[in-house]
Amino acid sequence: MTTSSPLQVGGGKALTRRASSAKVRSSRLWDYAVFLVLCLFAAIEICRRIKNEFSSSYRPELHYMRGPGPKTREKHGDCAA
Repeated sequence: MTTSSPLQVGGGKALTRRASSAKVRSSRLWDYAVFLVLCLFAAIEICRRIKNEFSSSYRPELHYMRGPGPKTREKHGDCAA
């Protein structure tokens, strides 16, 4: 007895083999697309963390008064620096 591969058995088997091959290619393409999307998300997250590390959103000079206030001017006169 000789054994034959699925491609040699007949038209139906060969067609099934080709359809299976197309599914594998489609699956590989889908896997590649998912991999690229995950890499993109990882790159975006890395950029976001670097931006947040170097540009702090807290800027104390925006929250505190600079220079002498009105009490200093009352106590020392208008020429106080």
